[in-house]
Amino acid sequence: MLYDLIIVGQGIAGTVLYDHLKDKFKNIVIISNTNFVDSTKVASGVYNPISLRRCVLSWKINQIMPISLSYYQKLQKEINQNIIFPLNIIKLFFNKSDLDMWKVKQNNTEVGKYIKEIYNKIDYKNLNKNLGGALISPSGYVDINLIREFFLNKMKEKNIFLNEKFDYSSLKINSSIIKYKHIQAKKIVFCEGDRGLLNPFFNEKMFNPCKGEVITIKTSKDFSLKHILSKEVFILPKKTNVFQIGSTYDRDYNSRNKTDQAKDFLIKKLDKILNLDYKVISHKSSIRPTVIDRRPIIGSHKKHQNMYIFNGFGSKSVTLVPYFAKLFSYNLSINKPMITEVNPYRFNEKLTF
Repeated sequence: MLYDLIIVGQGIAGTVLYDHLKDKFKNIVIISNTNFVDSTKVASGVYNPISLRRCVLSWKINQIMPISLSYYQKLQKEINQNIIFPLNIIKLFFNKSDLDMWKVKQNNTEVGKYIKEIYNKIDYKNLNKNLGGALISPSGYVDINLIREFFLNKMKEKNIFLNEKFDYSSLKINSSIIKYKHIQAKKIVFCEGDRGLLNPFFNEKMFNPCKGEVITIKTSKDFSLKHILSKEVFILPKKTNVFQIGSTYDRDYNSRNKTDQAKDFLIKKLDKILNLDYKVISHKSSIRPTVIDRRPIIGSHKKHQNMYIFNGFGSKSVTLVPYFAKLFSYNLSINKPMITEVNPYRFNEKLTF
């Protein structure tokens, strides 16, 4: 059988891309290792229009967020289960200068339309150093693992999912046919997350991977949190008295494994924000597929025009992926190149591959 397309990787990127392509390409096969702990399994799924550290708009957010949120809302109806959870973010201030800066941003910059309120004090009793904050909206989180499981089951039902670690040495390419072991296809798209660093067909120097670790806590007393709190780390309410705390950003990591150092860091930052008794019930780590210029990598290989990459979404994957899956799926169906800002060959010529 000749497939129209092979998708390698079934994280949030590969999953959402498949959803956009399944009606454009008749026969698709997906190859992914379900045992691999990728960033999708660990990520909080938070969406947010603002870079909270710098109080600036995220890249192309005015174009991207409406399309991505619309996609998740439509998918939620299809799945018939909640996958998108709107929760306003409160960016907690460090001091009065912080408060004054956010007031200026609210009144005098484009970012202001997403800053709905500025508070001199936050109405939560358990906060340490309650110096006020900024209310950010729209924001919230998406259950990306529920989405992945939904489509994984669909793929298995159709017998189009191959559960294995991709073997690059088994890939043979010519101008018209892609051959991988017993599979033949017209095109192949790599959506591998940080495993893209190992892909011999695309230069690993494009990537600037970043390790992230998160913990989940359970409080000993009731703490009704109706927002996502952010101050160096985020506090994300998941269930009654259960919260996810994250995340670390480590570019000099030596291992994929979780570390006591990162756990202690998150606990220290959490204790600066909240005065609560709790216990840590989970600790996870993975590697974000971030890129040197913080833009995704999407497009065809220079030599092999039937080989593509759809990767590099990093910590903004929840927001970026649906928008670019829609754009890329259309471009792929008519063989149109992607915009220069995400083209794999936008980097210095020294990175040519």
